[in-house]
Amino acid sequence: MRAAVRGLQELVPSADLIVTSPYVRAVQTQEIVRAAYGDKLLLETTDTLEPERLPAEFEQWLKSHAGDADVVIAVGHEPHLSTLATWLMTGSEESHIELRKGGACLLLFESRVKRGEGALRWLMGPKELKQVG
Repeated sequence: MRAAVRGLQELVPSADLIVTSPYVRAVQTQEIVRAAYGDKLLLETTDTLEPERLPAEFEQWLKSHAGDADVVIAVGHEPHLSTLATWLMTGSEESHIELRKGGACLLLFESRVKRGEGALRWLMGPKELKQVG
């Protein structure tokens, strides 16, 4: 993740908020990413990123923070994050993408976060992110 975060910074030069699952590995990853982006990056922990949670729960969490952040980095677990990203893009809970450990994707929403309305701009594994950085 230390090498991949440089590529993430090239692709997403600034962010407003990093949100993480409370699980140890996610918190450790969040610490690496937050250190790279600096202390200005707000930090939140939410159980809506725990693996057994429904995608709609994280959508609601995001909506409740809409005024706080335009760019949000979410740190969680597989296959939950892939399912969440697919759900935000298509409305389906059957994942159609694969996020590898240390990988990332960028989803854009035209006006607000809403199920089925996210547009995938890019998806990269840690090797690709390292090459970018």
